[in-house]
Amino acid sequence: MNHHASHHDLSTPLISAIERHLSEDCQVILFLNRRGFAPVLLCTKCGVVEECDRCDARLTLHPSIGHLRCHHCGRTRPLSWACGICGSERIAVGAGTQRVTDELRVLFPKARIARLDRDIASRKGSIEAVLAEVEHGDTQILVGTQMLVKGHDFPRVTLVGVLSADQGLFGTNFRSSERLAQILLQVAGRAGRRDRPGEVLIQSYYPEHPLLARLAAQDYDAFGKLALEERKVAAWPPFSHLIVWRAEAGRREPAYNLLERIATAARRIASNITILGPASPSMEKRGGRYRAQLLFQSAHRSPLHDLIRELLPLVRVWPEARRVRWSIDVDPSEL
Repeated sequence: MNHHASHHDLSTPLISAIERHLSEDCQVILFLNRRGFAPVLLCTKCGVVEECDRCDARLTLHPSIGHLRCHHCGRTRPLSWACGICGSERIAVGAGTQRVTDELRVLFPKARIARLDRDIASRKGSIEAVLAEVEHGDTQILVGTQMLVKGHDFPRVTLVGVLSADQGLFGTNFRSSERLAQILLQVAGRAGRRDRPGEVLIQSYYPEHPLLARLAAQDYDAFGKLALEERKVAAWPPFSHLIVWRAEAGRREPAYNLLERIATAARRIASNITILGPASPSMEKRGGRYRAQLLFQSAHRSPLHDLIRELLPLVRVWPEARRVRWSIDVDPSEL
């Protein structure tokens, strides 16, 4: 993507490939894990973006229904293109599935195009209708999120385009690259499932990234070895075991104060366990509640379980524990 022109996440090589496959009476799937029209509404004069007042997140544009919507808590706000601070005309930055679909209709006005994401799926029977049209050949280009990644067999799909592969390369979760690999393999598997060969185009600003380069070369063993080496250096699973103690409250202080007291008690009980935090997750405020987490890490599983067994009876009788919603996540899939 550093060397090609693009518009709304559609690069020149991808547009050319779509045109070629359509001319051969084949179907195309485009994967973008971002629904809505655009993820940011920006005032270029004062630099303000529209944000959710209940979450640490920006509101996504849904101009077809005239709303801005938070994809984390569901909060909606009427869409106004005028900046509420300076009155200037605001612009949509970035592209979601809806904007990509609109752009494809301009580029390929004769093509039959459909979209499959959570917004479409909210209508009863819509998923089945969209998939049936693709299977029967009535849809030529299908744009969608993870909903179209696996479990579908479309014989005439010969081109798959991944519009933004970089989201998984630099995620805050240590499993981000692993999940990127899973998604890429699953979505790539939609192309060329019958007698016609399949083609997969992955758009990235970091094509030389070691993990992405190994995936592009279909060297899955090398990808696994490199991912394991990174985990080993950072002492992440499977080279360690984790337990996360999470807390959330209507105010920030109660959640952090509880986890601070738990951390102090844990350090008195166990000296052979690494205790990190409390700290905020990647999104501290969500749905009007503040979240914090405490990480316990050990080379062996049993010391972690022993620690939790000792901590639980103590924490349950603390007054502050009754004012905070808390949970314990063993072998967490998310951090």
